[in-house]
Amino acid sequence: YAPSWEGDRPANNYGSLGSHGVALVNSLLADPRYQLLFRPHPLTGSKDPKFAAAVQTVVSMIERANQQDPTAGHVFDRSSDFGWQLRAADVCVADISAVAYDWLATRKPLVVTRPAGSEANADPRGIAGRLPLLPQAEAGRVTAALEEAQTPESIALIDSLATYYFGSGNGPGALQRWHSAVDRVIAERDQAIARRGDAPSG
Repeated sequence: YAPSWEGDRPANNYGSLGSHGVALVNSLLADPRYQLLFRPHPLTGSKDPKFAAAVQTVVSMIERANQQDPTAGHVFDRSSDFGWQLRAADVCVADISAVAYDWLATRKPLVVTRPAGSEANADPRGIAGRLPLLPQAEAGRVTAALEEAQTPESIALIDSLATYYFGSGNGPGALQRWHSAVDRVIAERDQAIARRGDAPSG
């Protein structure tokens, strides 16, 4: 579970910790199929004390679950490094955030939360419009959402989104395609300037 922070304005408040967090984590900790790796955004709680309190509540829940079952191995990730979590985890619950897009590259099951605030700007052209979003009222049923995310149909959708954003892995990579697109735009700009009789500014 890698929730985002509360953002610096209501339009950017995609974070689920204050709305979904406790019920979501309680559901995951109660299901022996899951070992929880909890990594909140480093800025969580810097704008809204409710989010900071939710982090502490979740950490206490993890500690209690590990005490009750020392073999559970649930983790509160305090690491400043990001990347190894993508390899370590089998499934991901994230908000509409960079983590969700990073996770797409793994082509593994993903559940994305629906922002609780009505002012959050969820772009229907991005993953918010393509994936089913987990609403606050369903946070306690996150394990059912994870089961659905592991069906062949859901995996195929993740694969298509990963291909859309990152390419198929065959042929030119995303960075090479980006460079080609930039070169094309520069060439079109130079041609337009030449038609007007102006010199390119560089």
